[in-house]
Amino acid sequence: MNCDRAQLLTDAYMDDEIGVAFAGEFERHLEDCTLCSDNLARRRLLREALREKLGYFPAPSALHQRIADALPRDAGERPRPVLVSRSVAPRWMALAASLVLAASLGSAVTYYGTPRDTGLVADEVFASHVRNQQSPDRAIDIASSDEHTVKPWLDARLDFAAPVKDLAAAGYPLVGGRVDYINGRAVAALVYRYQKHVITLFVWPGDGKSRSLATSLRRGDHLAEWSDKDMTYWAISDLAAPEFDTFVRRFQAAETMEPPASSR
Repeated sequence: MNCDRAQLLTDAYMDDEIGVAFAGEFERHLEDCTLCSDNLARRRLLREALREKLGYFPAPSALHQRIADALPRDAGERPRPVLVSRSVAPRWMALAASLVLAASLGSAVTYYGTPRDTGLVADEVFASHVRNQQSPDRAIDIASSDEHTVKPWLDARLDFAAPVKDLAAAGYPLVGGRVDYINGRAVAALVYRYQKHVITLFVWPGDGKSRSLATSLRRGDHLAEWSDKDMTYWAISDLAAPEFDTFVRRFQAAETMEPPASSR
């Protein structure tokens, strides 16, 4: 299965409307495709948000009757009243959700590339962080506490040089990194740890503009976003706010380590 077909099957998969064979093929594709896995996670987040915001409003009986009158029927057959059971309600909601989704995707096409489109980027950052926490074996591609090991590995796989900093002395040791996909491009994902808490720091090239630190909260996870002209940074963790803020400040203040002379 390729990504184009997986994208077409995502909504049907979420609604349990594809067979076991297709579902298995779809899930196997997700195991190897970060882009499609992130897409599924974003769709699920959107569905949950719609369920929280959209209420259930039963259609009036007059509308039922107008629909029944408009339906074709055999000559001489008397129109029968339309009875709508509560089991139909999810389909009405699914239709409303699909319309909202279409509007959301239309907005995304228009604004997806803007630097401060933080809502969509935050969704992707959150989805990637949660997904990789649920699958620890996929959270790290290169496991090492040595920035001189992690940085060359990332640089060889990305079209930019990601800044990797050693924060072990401050209590935030580096545990590794991976290549991820955020905002439509490959990015560096640096994984740090504080005690038993994981901190994921996503890094990709900036747009030449500095942006001050902005923080938010997403389902118990703290997010921080900033830019230093050269790079854009997004950090996320379930750390308590003081420890999370300290991590961000320490990373901003730390110097990027130069590789040892022997590796230059």
